[in-house]
Amino acid sequence: MWVLLSTRLRNNMRPDEPMTTAVSFENIHEHVVALDQSPHGSWFVDPSKHNIHPAHVKLIQPLDKPAAKFLWDYISASNLHAQVPFKNGFFRTVVKTKVLLNNTQEIKKWLYRLGIPFDKMVYLSWQPHDGMVVPWKMVVKYSEVLASGGGDLTIIDASLNWAVLFYHEGDIFLGTNEDYNADEHVKHEEFDSF
Repeated sequence: MWVLLSTRLRNNMRPDEPMTTAVSFENIHEHVVALDQSPHGSWFVDPSKHNIHPAHVKLIQPLDKPAAKFLWDYISASNLHAQVPFKNGFFRTVVKTKVLLNNTQEIKKWLYRLGIPFDKMVYLSWQPHDGMVVPWKMVVKYSEVLASGGGDLTIIDASLNWAVLFYHEGDIFLGTNEDYNADEHVKHEEFDSF
């Protein structure tokens, strides 16, 4: 009994508060909350801000604070951003593009050419209390929403074999350890139909 009580006190928990399972990539989907409970939720549901198709809104999985903190801590512990945009030597290849006023289509094509499968679930982390899980297709389709948010946004998968950084100065970076050749991933007819 004393061990349980001391663990609760050490973790700033009330003695009567239920113990929770630690967040991991295996159970992160159990930590999804409603969009209105997410700091960035209004971006996706407020028609005065952005026009996002209702079917796409359903694909957005905002994370509760413990899960968002888990993502933040995972990225921080890796030292991914020890330098801007990524720690030297973390990735074999780093490429970037610039967000400009009228280059939304070019940004979407650049993201599409990264070759990440559209149905791949990726993790978005803005702050320790703000994270989401979405399919990569949402990142490509609504890149202008993500780029307009201010602040930095890191997008990863659990392997950390690649990462995308929407940097607050208007750059988007890809770091990858995979073989990268943008021309290999281009299928214009598929992109144009999406």
